[in-house]
Amino acid sequence: MADRSFSFLVDNEPMVFSGRVHLSGKDDLSLYPSLFAAEFWNLPEESFLRLSRAKMLNISHAGACLVSGAISDAFRREVPNGTITTVSVSSGLGLWETPVSLTVDAGKSVSETVRQILDAAGLGICLLNVPAPDPIQVRPGTFFGRAADCIASAASAACCRPVLTPSGIMLVPENGLPVSCRITEKDLQGKPSFVGGSAHGAPSRMILTAVLAGWRPGETVEVSCGDVYAAGVISERSIDADTSTGSWKSELLVNLIH
Repeated sequence: MADRSFSFLVDNEPMVFSGRVHLSGKDDLSLYPSLFAAEFWNLPEESFLRLSRAKMLNISHAGACLVSGAISDAFRREVPNGTITTVSVSSGLGLWETPVSLTVDAGKSVSETVRQILDAAGLGICLLNVPAPDPIQVRPGTFFGRAADCIASAASAACCRPVLTPSGIMLVPENGLPVSCRITEKDLQGKPSFVGGSAHGAPSRMILTAVLAGWRPGETVEVSCGDVYAAGVISERSIDADTSTGSWKSELLVNLIH
């Protein structure tokens, strides 16, 4: 029988709960805040109070981090068989809510510009990679507004899209980063499907229904399933997983690299 369990870190400290949990939500290849909801059936009072007062929640399965972010809400409601506690977890909300205003001198690269914006935001988020190429700005750049929008604007000069990971921000080029994982038939629930593209051209996107794992938007994946072999960048991910019954899956939208 497949393992249907989650591990929890509340403010970086383990929380043990073996009851029913339903995790749902989605994120994408952008700095728009993601939103996930974790529903706990009959959560003990001590754990409920702990989550109500906590700032951060990390949810993992089989050693892979699925969701990590700030707790935006925690409330409990009564149901016929006890209670359900719903905890809302958002990743990237700080970048969306934090305004910045700065001028970056001419002669700075895209990566240096992004780092200056992150420093101005003061959220302790770091840049994890340097795009190649990393263009030099020939004119001063002025950035004003949401930190997330300013980072996206700066990254576009290198034809990249920024994405927030648990470790920091990655700048993802149009043709993707180096392949970070391989998805095979054992990882999938059904065959890949393809969408998009011109009427007579190759499809532009692939939809995968997969088992729960640590795959995230921005990662470049290789897919090998039957007669399908393709590579692409994960642009969207949704999770619908219940430790008790029903769905236990992740759906991935992959932009194909031709």
